[in-house]
Amino acid sequence: LTVAVINFFLNDDYFDGISFSDSVFRRQQENLVGRMLSLELYDHDEEDMDEADRALARELQLEHASFAYFTDLSTTYGNGECLDSQNKKYDYAGYSNVASEVSCAKKCSKSILVEEFRGFGFDFINLECLCYFDDEQIPKKISQKDDVTGDGRYGRNAIVRTPGHEASSIRCYAKNAAAIGSPLDSYEESSDGCDSFTQDVDRLSWTLKSKEQTTAEYCSGMCVRFQLLQTHTGFSFDKGTGNCDCFFMPGEAPLPRVVPKRTRRTQKVKLALRKQEASTQAQCYTKIPVESSNAPPADFYGNVWINEVHYRNVGTDEPFLEIVGPRFAPNSPGELFIPTGYEIVFYQARDGAIFKNPIALAGYDFDSNVHNGWGFLTIDLNATDIRKGKQGGDGIALTRGAECLQFFSYTHTGVNIAFEGSVDPCKGVASVPMGVLETRDTLKRQSLQLQGTGSKPSDFHWAGPIENTKGYMNTGQVLPDITQEMPTF
Repeated sequence: LTVAVINFFLNDDYFDGISFSDSVFRRQQENLVGRMLSLELYDHDEEDMDEADRALARELQLEHASFAYFTDLSTTYGNGECLDSQNKKYDYAGYSNVASEVSCAKKCSKSILVEEFRGFGFDFINLECLCYFDDEQIPKKISQKDDVTGDGRYGRNAIVRTPGHEASSIRCYAKNAAAIGSPLDSYEESSDGCDSFTQDVDRLSWTLKSKEQTTAEYCSGMCVRFQLLQTHTGFSFDKGTGNCDCFFMPGEAPLPRVVPKRTRRTQKVKLALRKQEASTQAQCYTKIPVESSNAPPADFYGNVWINEVHYRNVGTDEPFLEIVGPRFAPNSPGELFIPTGYEIVFYQARDGAIFKNPIALAGYDFDSNVHNGWGFLTIDLNATDIRKGKQGGDGIALTRGAECLQFFSYTHTGVNIAFEGSVDPCKGVASVPMGVLETRDTLKRQSLQLQGTGSKPSDFHWAGPIENTKGYMNTGQVLPDITQEMPTF
């Protein structure tokens, strides 16, 4: 339970460039639901529920999953706003028209790993949800989206009590650290000490100075916000120097993305990029792999598919895509097939969003280098048109209208995982990792290709890098003869 929680609740106010979409947050909640709850909590079986009932039950589960991370102090101290040990109230970012404490917990739990987030209050008369933070510590992206705000209230550190006003309509819920678990649960101590991290890695170094910060657990909390990045590999902590190093694959430390636009509120922590070897006194921890998606793998189908890919090479990249399809229109021999409605869509794994305009295939045909009735269409791209699989990976999809026909993910870092699209047409669909990759050492004349025998993309597997067959049938690929009998779409 605790590993999944820590992996996804990120403080994107500290790191303006690494912010995860609502769909990624929702995916994390779905993960929690699968581990904490089941539909057995409800009176009817999922098989007997229609789609609307299933959706409602799922929403209830998501809310209850978030609610589990808070403790109701009103049952002990009575109603009233939450107070710290000095009886001071907390600043809050609030929401109006919230139906229940459970719904309020869901809204506020997006900040569950923000150190300065302390809990929430729910006003059951005015239906307001108040997410409490330390004095002047409301994250910028939270304050930009709230409906009601309270500041200048000076509360700090853990919630201790309530004033116990019987007439108050506010119930106080404190963040439950025991339920949330430790960020250290997302890592395991390295079996070879720090040997695997002393060379050929990048580090983001946090210099921790105060007594309460100089622990491996606190260091893990600094690094765990990078858990969704494929390029993040672990961390080290040196109690003697206070150095906390978040490890990344070579050249992949996201320094330009993580430096805040404004001064960091915790002045005792400094962020810098260091390349020197870690201290021999440091303790090193390896990231525990995270399952990136609960969505089912994309069911590849159709008689048009992306057949060959090149995205990374020595020197200036010269990327291209090859698409295969039938020469003639279905059931219309002699009439060229035009893939109207088909598009190439580019996704990024960091948040499942689309990062550039799709490429429409309308106007193209498959009348080149025909083999057994199949033609091969090549689309050359500029070096900046396609991402290189950095910072969490990337994906390419072939779509037709609202259909996600083919969706695969790729990288150049050596770690290739599935991710879920957060926007249509591949919203809620998991990418299928290619399993092979191109790097800075890949030659310009090479590519990644589908190999095998069949007539749809799921019949094949990716191979390479090998000598490209740009515009022709791939090496090791066999396509059935459809010259006489055209397929029906």
